[in-house]
Amino acid sequence: MKFADLSATARLEYVAESRPPMVTGSANVKYNLSSGEISVEGGLFGRLNVGQSLLTFRLGEEASGDFDSYITHGDGSMLGTLAPSSEWYFFRFEKGLFNVQLGDYTFDDLTGIGFSSKGTGLSSEYYGESLSFRLFANPVFGEMKKEEFRGEGIRGPYYLEESPVPNSETVTILTRNENGEVIERKLMRRNQDYILYTSGMIIFTNPVPYFDIDFNPISIDVEYSVESSVPGDLDIMGRVKYKPRDWQYDFAGYVNGLSSGYRFGSFSASGPLFKSFDTALTAQLNSNEDGVGFRTVASAQLDIDLLTAELEVYFERNFTKPGSSNVSSGFGLDFELNPRILGIKMLSGYSYSEKTEQGTLTFELLKDFTIGSILLETSLKETLIHRGGELENEMMVSLKPTFSSKDLKIRGEIGVGLRNLDPIFGLKLGADIGLSETLFVGGDMGFNYSVSGKTELSFTPYALKKLGKASLIAREKVKILPKLQFSTILGFGFALDTGKIDLEATLSDKVSIGAGYSAAFSPDIVNVELLLQGSHTFGGTSSENFYSVHLAVENREVEDLKLRFDADLKLDGRFMLTRALFESRGEYFGLYRLRPAYHLLYTNNLSLESSRFEIQAELAYLPDIKTPLVVLFQAAYYVDSRNGATTSEGSLSLDTAFWLDRSTNFTLTGELYLKKNSLYTIGGLRFEKTFIDFLSLAGAGYLVADSGGGFFSRYIVEFGISPLPDTQIYAGYGWGNLTESFVGNLQRDGFYFGVRVKFDDSWFFKKDNMGRMNLNFFADVNLDQKAGSGDRPIQVRVRIGDKEYESNEMGNIDVSLPAGLYSVELIDFPEGLISLVEEPLQLCVMEYGVNEFSWPFMESPSYIDISVFIDSNTSGQFENGEEHLESFSVSMGEDSIFTTTGTLTLPVSPGEIKLSLDLSSFGEGVSITTGAVDVELTLKAGEKKAIHFGIAFERRMEVLIFNDLNGNGLRESEEPLLDASGVLIIGGRPFRVGSQTLLEGVPSGQSQAALNMDKGFERLYSRTTSIETIEVDEKGDTRLEIGFAQRSSLNISLIDETGDYLYEVVSLNVDGIEFQVFGMIELVGLVFGEHSIEITDLPKGYTVSENLRTIWLEPGKNSDLTISVEKE
Repeated sequence: MKFADLSATARLEYVAESRPPMVTGSANVKYNLSSGEISVEGGLFGRLNVGQSLLTFRLGEEASGDFDSYITHGDGSMLGTLAPSSEWYFFRFEKGLFNVQLGDYTFDDLTGIGFSSKGTGLSSEYYGESLSFRLFANPVFGEMKKEEFRGEGIRGPYYLEESPVPNSETVTILTRNENGEVIERKLMRRNQDYILYTSGMIIFTNPVPYFDIDFNPISIDVEYSVESSVPGDLDIMGRVKYKPRDWQYDFAGYVNGLSSGYRFGSFSASGPLFKSFDTALTAQLNSNEDGVGFRTVASAQLDIDLLTAELEVYFERNFTKPGSSNVSSGFGLDFELNPRILGIKMLSGYSYSEKTEQGTLTFELLKDFTIGSILLETSLKETLIHRGGELENEMMVSLKPTFSSKDLKIRGEIGVGLRNLDPIFGLKLGADIGLSETLFVGGDMGFNYSVSGKTELSFTPYALKKLGKASLIAREKVKILPKLQFSTILGFGFALDTGKIDLEATLSDKVSIGAGYSAAFSPDIVNVELLLQGSHTFGGTSSENFYSVHLAVENREVEDLKLRFDADLKLDGRFMLTRALFESRGEYFGLYRLRPAYHLLYTNNLSLESSRFEIQAELAYLPDIKTPLVVLFQAAYYVDSRNGATTSEGSLSLDTAFWLDRSTNFTLTGELYLKKNSLYTIGGLRFEKTFIDFLSLAGAGYLVADSGGGFFSRYIVEFGISPLPDTQIYAGYGWGNLTESFVGNLQRDGFYFGVRVKFDDSWFFKKDNMGRMNLNFFADVNLDQKAGSGDRPIQVRVRIGDKEYESNEMGNIDVSLPAGLYSVELIDFPEGLISLVEEPLQLCVMEYGVNEFSWPFMESPSYIDISVFIDSNTSGQFENGEEHLESFSVSMGEDSIFTTTGTLTLPVSPGEIKLSLDLSSFGEGVSITTGAVDVELTLKAGEKKAIHFGIAFERRMEVLIFNDLNGNGLRESEEPLLDASGVLIIGGRPFRVGSQTLLEGVPSGQSQAALNMDKGFERLYSRTTSIETIEVDEKGDTRLEIGFAQRSSLNISLIDETGDYLYEVVSLNVDGIEFQVFGMIELVGLVFGEHSIEITDLPKGYTVSENLRTIWLEPGKNSDLTISVEKE
């Protein structure tokens, strides 16, 4: 599983469901006496338990395949199936973590090279702890084609050059970097992520961008088959992993066609020979029309206290990677030695390529030094190159200093050496300067000199400005030598609450501008998705310029309405429309028995002179028990134009079915059909009558009239006998001149006879007359008699029939019983609970069914005793000599309760209880001494608790709020008052206070207190004076001085070995709070004092000297912390 940068491995184990076997299907065998033909129709589906295994199969059902039609009643493209297959067959056997399947399958990621294939074939999988494998044999019919074209920021339409064989395509979205390398690939799912028409037109569910947020190009890769004379073949691929203890073995193979084509095999083994010594071996073999090739890689790694070492050797001969056309031959060796004591790293290697007839031998020593804030990396490298009998020698000494401070970072690289006997020199300098918290400048300079080569000098300055949610960057690339060239890049980014704007402009010999805006927001009652992208090059060809718009609007407030509209537009550099797509779907469920639905599609590609218009509408009238009538009205029309050729088709139909009684039914069909400028009128009526479930009589008549005056008819009479349930032997006679119709196969001339059979479970399995009862017992917290997430399961004992059962820790009883009616009685359940179900309960168990019943309980009521006393010494406790008040009132929820007896006893429901004392009932000048007037407590079922409120008289108090410069909590002469205000709560009574306030009516004695400052103040200041309790003198006035210290800030910088920011994501834990840091982070609003910073996660290959650090922050000061991150 993977989410963002977080990943985890999960192992799932399961067994096949214990369910009754299910088999359903039908068969129809017919023989026509006139023509002598035999026809067989039907299909069979089954899902069976075989021990602990599960068997699923399907035979005879036709594949969907025709994507020129839509299902409007429910989105058919999103529906799953138990038997996924594009052919008429499906088979799957599964047991535990093993399965074998004949059906639709997708195989991807072969040994990490990104290979993928999908189709209808034979596959098998197993995932065990030590052994796992995936195998796939995929039949391939016809000639394979491969096309790749850029995404254009729209859903479509996109067009293939040829018409594909149905279900033969593999569609992948590719993202490439500036060098053309694939950095991300995503396999698209047929009928979910895209729809492919038989004409070769593709429409995606979501728009395919022209570039991503980093302006990397995105393209669409499609592999598909076309009808041709090329015979069919078979692709076979597989991968096996075996890991006994510490060693792991990996086998992988791929055969692209049995008769001819590419073959690939791979074997790898890795593991320790002994402690601290790991080895690995990989052998790969390939063959094609050009011959056989292979590649072998062996490596060893030693890790002991004194040093680490790694050795890798490879040898290849005429080797071609899967998916690549490059052939490579050669060998090589790489060696790395790291003595831990000296801190020196030694690298050496040799490689030879037969293609270039070049061999390269290298030896390099590396050593790092740290001088204060300066990190110096040194390198001495010797390189020998032999090519065509000539030998070249290059010796280079390199120094890479880096310096980092709060606002300045300097990096550099100096290289001096000899190439043969000619001197060479290289210099790179870079700097990043923070002029303020939002303004950064810097740049890079490079200089290379050699006698035999060319001299190069370049300079690249930049400036970055952050303006809240916006950022501006300007970068100038100046190439001085060997030829003066200028290139300017301007970038702009703006983050919105609902989206983001990105803009990049490149100014060189041509001016190129790329821009994008993506957003998703929900105004009023709809959800809106918007994507705008564009690219324009001044001085280039017009084909380089484009602008695209994608807009999607979907309703979200009307529960019974499913409505969506999509619009996709592409414009050229002259803002002329070149491609358009409009699509809308709708369905309404709010009517009792009517189900209206529609679908509308329009596409237009002006450059290809191709367009398509589709409209469909449906209205279904659903039956019920009282009115057994079904009516389905459908209207559909489409016009398709491509390369000047136009085709159109349309229909308007009304189908009805009516059951007069259990043995009599009628069906009526009416349709207007338009095709190739011809209009057909179709009508049909069918009647069927059954006598005593043994004899049946059926008749049908179909009439068709075309626009040319032609008239056709067909009549059928049929008689049937049912000697067995679900089996019918029939004979019939047909006559008329209608041999082909849009309502089905009507070619029934003369006499015919046959047999119809319906299959179900009783044909294959003996019924065991068993069912299940599932009881769920729970404490109903909200008394809705429904088991919810907040309800607590309880354990009980019950009697079902004449046998006792006990629930598990989840409050569940699941028992298998013979079908019948059972009495359920409670025997034992926990104290403090009351059953909400009347006993005895009668429950029925059906054969092969499950009767699930939720049994709620409520907790017994609890009680609260409330009293009020005069707290003469404001101690907050009732003491001898203090008196209770007889009259007072309290509020509980929306209810106010008054008493004159001195003690109030209230019955309440168990759980959390909130109540408050009404101080206004005692008059003015009274405060509470026992805490707040609002009380929260939790009561168990049947529990009784007492609450005592104490009240006292009030005095005067002066409150001062000052700036605590040294953070000691005490005011000193040089510490000024703060211009601030808030609410001070004393004894449950609120007082508005400012920098200097005199309060009237403060309760005397010791009282609970709390201070809430105005909004935003505590983001800048933190309180240093403890005021949880305040003591007010019985006589005279009291002075209260409350100190606040200004909050501090902390800048944390992550510096790599070059002295630059580490532009990788690092996880930091600051005082228990997790942060994701990219280069640097500024934390504001921190309380002064000591803080802990812990590095919890580093990018792979990096390390730090200390994971846990502490830093002391002074009040109101800005502090800096620089953390050096080094490569391992």
